[in-house]
Amino acid sequence: MKRVAQVEREFAILKNGVGAFFRPSALENAKVMAPSQWWSVYGKHVTLLAALAQQVLSQSAAASAAERNWSVYGQIH
Repeated sequence: MKRVAQVEREFAILKNGVGAFFRPSALENAKVMAPSQWWSVYGKHVTLLAALAQQVLSQSAAASAAERNWSVYGQIH
């Protein structure tokens, strides 16, 4: 429960634009850097939120499950 509360406080920091997140350099680098790299550079003062963001961003994305469902739908229809 304490970790959830800490992540919520860190998210409030991000949402309110406090700290390094809204420096002009951070905003410019967000356009050109890989997201996980950006979080590793700018997420130093929100460690739990940065770790969570890096975990989410490192997940692979695939449409194979959706393709399988549509394939079955096409056969039924």
